[in-house]
Amino acid sequence: MADANWVVALLLCFFLSWLGAHRFYTGRIGLGLWTLIDFILLLCGKLQDGKGNCVSNS
Repeated sequence: MADANWVVALLLCFFLSWLGAHRFYTGRIGLGLWTLIDFILLLCGKLQDGKGNCVSNS
């Protein structure tokens, strides 16, 4: 799979966070109650995908 896109991950987190869609998209399949933290990490460019790569906006 190609690197995750920051905008797609952010939109999935914003609109479908209750499903954990952004976690599946980034390859982090462990669901949790960390949606707000994930949203903040995405905004800051610090969220990592399942391979350890940052999902950034660049």
